[in-house]
Amino acid sequence: MALAALAAACSSSVDIGVEGVDARWIDVKGPGDRQALLVTAEAVADDGDDTPEPAPPLVVVLHGLGQDAEHMATIGGWAQLARDRGTVVVFGEGSEHSWDAGTCCGEAAAREVDDVAYLDRLIDQVVDSTGADRDAVRMVGFSNGGMMTYRYLCEGEVRLAAAASIAGTDVDGCTPTRPTTFIQISGSADTIVPLYDTPSAAPELGPLEPVSESIRGVANAFGCPTPRLGRTGPVTTTLWAPCAEGVTVRFDVVAGMPHAYPIVDGYQGTDQILQLWGLGAPAPGG
Repeated sequence: MALAALAAACSSSVDIGVEGVDARWIDVKGPGDRQALLVTAEAVADDGDDTPEPAPPLVVVLHGLGQDAEHMATIGGWAQLARDRGTVVVFGEGSEHSWDAGTCCGEAAAREVDDVAYLDRLIDQVVDSTGADRDAVRMVGFSNGGMMTYRYLCEGEVRLAAAASIAGTDVDGCTPTRPTTFIQISGSADTIVPLYDTPSAAPELGPLEPVSESIRGVANAFGCPTPRLGRTGPVTTTLWAPCAEGVTVRFDVVAGMPHAYPIVDGYQGTDQILQLWGLGAPAPGG
């Protein structure tokens, strides 16, 4: 059965402006009124081939503070993965447009919403309904979603195959123990979630761990060797590899970029993440 047909039950269609995909809201079982936006390739006619299809990977995408799943589905090219790579993609929906990543952010943190449990349930439900590979789950988050990715890397029930934080940092204070290929992407001019030990331009977020310390903490936790430094175009890369169990930890700093999604001349953040994850980049278009 096609993934789109499996995902259709108890859900409602959404037009996210991407051709060739089926996007639907799904209810996430458990406490609270929570949903998520599930994106799969559009159903195709049965070609009569009974050869079992391999279980597709699952990518969980988390929005930033003040955003939502539908907004996140329109940026970065993540939804196109469903059409171009057969990947199952699900966009998590935070509580009051926020995630409780630890000490930050918004209503979710103020009310101590258990977003780790929500993501556990979401992954289980999507794997069950689509046949996605539970051993090939990847997670990426922007800003507050990146912070939540750090927290899930440490506390989540599912061991992630790979993860990425874009303009996020670790506000949980937990040390991850399961080595996972991980990339942090930040702008050198980010004053909201600063690279170094400088006050944030958004003091309402509370104290934030400098991004450089957060990614170094991951590298240390994963037993990484002395890093190698490199520069390509506008990006300075710090690369730790090979770390425990052969994983890679990487830190890309985009020169002059503020607190924004990394789509600049000479650097496309989503492409870089997918290449590191071994998923390749989505085909042009859409």
